[in-house]
Order: sequence, then C-alpha cells, then structure tokens
Amino acid sequence: MIRWLDENNKADLAEVADIDVASYDPAWTVQDFRLVLKQKRAVPIIARRPWGAIDGYAIFTLYPSSIDILRLAVKPSERGEGVGSLLLEAVMGRLDEKRRRVCHIEVPDTHLAGHLFLKRHGFQAIKMVEDRLVRGRHVYLFRKMIGAPVKAR
Repeated sequence: MIRWLDENNKADLAEVADIDVASYDPAWTVQDFRLVLKQKRAVPIIARRPWGAIDGYAIFTLYPSSIDILRLAVKPSERGEGVGSLLLEAVMGRLDEKRRRVCHIEVPDTHLAGHLFLKRHGFQAIKMVEDRLVRGRHVYLFRKMIGAPVKAR
C-alpha cells in the first residue's frame, strides 16, 4: 500500500534511512531527509505493509511541467516483488498529458539493475552527466514522457 511519509514520525524516517543505506552510496542521513523534505516541492511516499513494515520509498519534486525523482529505493529483501514498480506507478500517476508530461531520474552509470528497471518501465537514458554528489562519478539521466515530446533539459 502506498502512503505519504510522515516526516515527523522518527521511526518511519529511521526505517527509510536504513533502506537508503542499503541502496545508495553515499546514503542520506535522517537529517538529510529532513532537509530535503522541508523543500516546498518535495513529495515523499512509502510502500508500507498492512502490518506496518516499510518496504520502499520514493521522494520526488513536482514542477509545473515535470517531475524529478530524487530517491527511489526498496528494501533488499523485497526487491523483485513489485514494490519499486508500485512506487514508480504512484509517481508517474502525477503526470498528465496537458501540463506535467515528463519525469526524470538520475542513476549511477554502474547501477545496471536500476537502468534495466527503468527501461522496463518505459524510461530512456538520454545523456550521461557528472554526479552532483560524488566527484568523478557519472550518472545517466533517464526520462519518460507522456503525450507530446518535451525538449531535454
């Protein structure tokens, strides 16, 4: 079940940070999450089991004509079970053909599983850029569009 993340819930933030540690290098701390979630456009969602465990999360920013996914991660024990697809579908549900038609996400060039996941969901790698967080590392900018084409940013 997809729900909004309550950034004031310390236990939920700690659980999300644990998933981040298992998914990203460098990982975000709870404080990093709080700083990002203070941004006006940041939208946090979680995939939570009915009995309470968080299996994954996504944080994205909404702009008038696009969505940028900042983080999308699934607990290692739940990968391959459709959790990431549910989260991505929830994010993509915020797109519409008239206004917000494009979604972007950056993925490290070495993260083949992430590339394949996004390609299965209709994303295309449009260019390689230098990672803003890790000096010397490169990321692919992936994009998915609906409706009429939009120029690359």
